[in-house]
Amino acid sequence: MNDYLYNEKLLTQDFQLNGNRAYQQCSISVMDTIADPNIQFDAKGVCNYYYEYLDAEKQFVYKGDSGKDKLNEIVDQIKREGQGKKYDCITGVSGGVDSTYLALQAKKLGLRPLIVHFDNGWNSELAVKNIENIISKLGFDLYTLVVDWEEFKDLQLSYIKASVVDIEVLTDHAIMGTIYRLANQYGLKYILSGNNIVTEHVLPNVIGIKTIPLLNYMPFDKNEVKETIIRELDWRDYGGKHYESVFTRFYQGYILPVKFKIDKRKAHLSNLIFSGQLTKEEALEDLNKPIYNSEQLRTDKEFVLKKFGVTEQEFDELMKLPRREHRDFKYIRPFFDKYPYLRIFTPLWRKIKAIRG
Repeated sequence: MNDYLYNEKLLTQDFQLNGNRAYQQCSISVMDTIADPNIQFDAKGVCNYYYEYLDAEKQFVYKGDSGKDKLNEIVDQIKREGQGKKYDCITGVSGGVDSTYLALQAKKLGLRPLIVHFDNGWNSELAVKNIENIISKLGFDLYTLVVDWEEFKDLQLSYIKASVVDIEVLTDHAIMGTIYRLANQYGLKYILSGNNIVTEHVLPNVIGIKTIPLLNYMPFDKNEVKETIIRELDWRDYGGKHYESVFTRFYQGYILPVKFKIDKRKAHLSNLIFSGQLTKEEALEDLNKPIYNSEQLRTDKEFVLKKFGVTEQEFDELMKLPRREHRDFKYIRPFFDKYPYLRIFTPLWRKIKAIRG
């Protein structure tokens, strides 16, 4: 099993042979034409992701006193509207860095969240232990949804057989669906989100329930955050972003780079470069390391295939299938994609929503 090593040189050659563009890497980050064939560069070689990050940071991230003031305002509003209820907000926890730190900060801020965990059958033992520590040390209530494994397995295998990239969309949708359902059930108006500009995207708001990216209103240095949750919650590191799930580790570390020539570390590391937490040289050093430890890969692959009930030969054949896009299959198109001419009414609709809520 030699293909666990992500070979940037080979992927670059493969891209140049099969793509229409010459290879190019951002002059600031490690995003390149392999990570995104549609990436754009300015005259200085800076990619569009850098400028998009700056816009998002300016719009959503609050620093210094403005961050403290905004945070206090939000927390006061959540507490005020949660009076008389068992919980005043709700948040998901996976055992990873962001959700663990968010739960810790919620406790320190005096909030009373219902903690939700979605168990899709792929939790690592380390993830289970981290979640147990969060609940026992912070004293929050935990709601765990354990999925019907046979049904979920069938859905995941369907995505793998369809040869689409985003297999994790199943888990993402199920997590948010569970949180919104419980928020409605308990009459909660606020979802605390561990997503933040320096690491991930902002979540949208729906059905009158507001998603609060609380970490955008406080300092968030990845290394300092890890030290904090290790010290206060006995948290243990997984060695990769979202690697608390065995399948996610296998998906990001093997399926994406081997089948789709995608290394998600580039996006994660570039985010840290943009936010000043990492240098490009440090990011390149990380990229030169194997995505997967060979022994860990061997163990994970054996576990994943056994859990799916497929042979190694069957799985390898699926890995050879050409990539297909999600839009190749029937799906519910977003409203404005279906009726693009109605986009002119978007500003009016936003004003109506603002008045109503």
